[in-house]
Amino acid sequence: MDHDDTHRIVDAVKSSLSAKRKLGIQGHGSKSFLVGPRANEVINTTNHTGIMSYRKDELVITVRSGTSLLEVEQELRRNRQFLAAEPPRFDGKGTIGGAISAGLSGPGRPWYGNLRDVLLGIELVNGLGQRMTFGGQVIKNVAGFDVSRMLAGSWGQFGVILSASFRLHPLPIETQTYTKSVDHDTLFAIHKRILRQPSNITATYYQDEQLYIRCSRLSRQMLGEILGGNEGIEEHPSTVWEAIKDHQMTAFRPRQNLWEIQFDRGVDAYSRFDKVDCVEWCGARAWLHGEEAPTVKNEGKFHARAFHHALRQTGNSEPYKERLRSAFDPESIFTLESSR
Repeated sequence: MDHDDTHRIVDAVKSSLSAKRKLGIQGHGSKSFLVGPRANEVINTTNHTGIMSYRKDELVITVRSGTSLLEVEQELRRNRQFLAAEPPRFDGKGTIGGAISAGLSGPGRPWYGNLRDVLLGIELVNGLGQRMTFGGQVIKNVAGFDVSRMLAGSWGQFGVILSASFRLHPLPIETQTYTKSVDHDTLFAIHKRILRQPSNITATYYQDEQLYIRCSRLSRQMLGEILGGNEGIEEHPSTVWEAIKDHQMTAFRPRQNLWEIQFDRGVDAYSRFDKVDCVEWCGARAWLHGEEAPTVKNEGKFHARAFHHALRQTGNSEPYKERLRSAFDPESIFTLESSR
C-alpha cells in the first residue's frame, strides 16, 4: 500500500503545539512494552506507507515511516538484498519508523553493524510542525554532524519520522546454520577463536548448552577448527534466527524482569553472573531474568538494563542529545513523560 499522510501528520503536530498538548507517536505498537505510557494523545503513522524509491543497483531504499518491516523485507528478499541491522518484529509486527526510534538490532549486529550504521537520511516533522531533511540517499552524503543517525534509538523525542533512506546489503549466496552441544567453558573458547580469525560467521546464539552458528559458505574443516572438532555438529534450519531476533526462543519467555547485559566482545558472561538464560553476539550480549538488577560476581565493564520499560530507566541523559532535543522540540510536546 502506498499512501502519503504527511499533511495530516504536520497538522496534528501543529495542533498539539498550539494547544500545548503532549503527543505520542505510534506505529504498530509492537515495542510499546519498552516505552510504557506516554501521552494522552497519540498520532499513528500506519497510514503513511509505501516504498518511495528503491535503487537496486545502488543498494539504497527510501521508505515512508509507517511501512511495515515485513513488507520491506519481502521486497528486498525478492531482489536478494536485506537490511543488515535485522531489526526485530515483535509479535510479527513493526514499522520502519518504529525500528528507527527503537534502534534495536538483530543477531548479526557485531558483523553487519547496527541500525545507525545503515541509516543514510531522514525526513521528519519537528516539534514546531516544520518538515526537516537530514542526510540523503547516497552512502557518502554528510559533511559534519550527521543528525539523521542521532534519530536511531531516539524514541521519537526529536519529532515524527516521515521517511528514511537505508544502505542495503546483498544476501549471502548461501547461508547455513549449525548447532553443537557445548558447555560454558567451551563456549568461551569458541567465542575467542571466532574473534581471533576471520571467517564467514554472521551470528551466534547460545541457550541451554546449545550453540547456534550462522555462516555463509564456511568450510567444514574451518567450522570444525572453530568448534573444537566436527563431532556433534548438526545442520539446523536457518529460520531459527527469525525466532532469536523476535524473542520467540524459550529464554525470552516472561518469568521475571528480563535484563539485557552488554559487554565488550570476548567476555565470559557465565563468569560474571550466577544465572544467564542466553548469550548472543559472540559473547557481547547476554540475557537473564530476575526481579532485581543482576549482581556481578567478578569485576569487569558491562551495561545492564531492564528490557521491558527500559526507556523509563535509561532516559536520554546525554547532554548533547538534550540540547538537540530542545532545538527540535522547544515546547517538549514529544517529551517522554506522560501528560497524565
